[in-house]
Amino acid sequence: MGVSETALNIFLLSKLEQFHKAYPQVKIKLSNHSSIQAVDALEKGIVDIAIVTSPITIKKPLRAPSLYCFEEVLIGGKEYESLSNQILDIQQISYYPFITLGKNTSTYTYYSNLFLNHQIPFHTDLEVATADQILPLVKHNLGIGFYPKELISKDSDIFEIHTNIKNPERDILLVQDASRATNIATQKFIDTLSL
Repeated sequence: MGVSETALNIFLLSKLEQFHKAYPQVKIKLSNHSSIQAVDALEKGIVDIAIVTSPITIKKPLRAPSLYCFEEVLIGGKEYESLSNQILDIQQISYYPFITLGKNTSTYTYYSNLFLNHQIPFHTDLEVATADQILPLVKHNLGIGFYPKELISKDSDIFEIHTNIKNPERDILLVQDASRATNIATQKFIDTLSL
């Protein structure tokens, strides 16, 4: 399966554990991809399913039901601690160094559209390849960035920065190709996802 890192860390790990306990003889191959790359691998028949984060463009015969909804919050390191006592608007956010995933990701598209919908140019100061790189960069005061709330530990060096915009809600999606038959092991795994 093609899996985005955020989907793996927020949702999929516990499901993999469940599945492995129920079917220890089944071999699993995970391919770490951006959401866009995972869907591309599915379209090319390289993977059986993709588990990714929204937003993502899906064309028939693909389908992508939501498995889980998660919230992202704006965070900063110790140098940005004073911002945690304020409520920033999106214009104010744009004045600070911003850390996000790279241009060819659904996350970048999501935040680019969020800023553009408020007529604010979207600029990034640090673009990273994977979501797990955001947290240490924020912790070392290289900028602020949105990060899944569930993945933020109770770290005294990380502060939530409140905004007057609704915290972004995104989905973890199961992407399947409806034109291809699903093998038994994959179907059992899909069944585990809904438990």
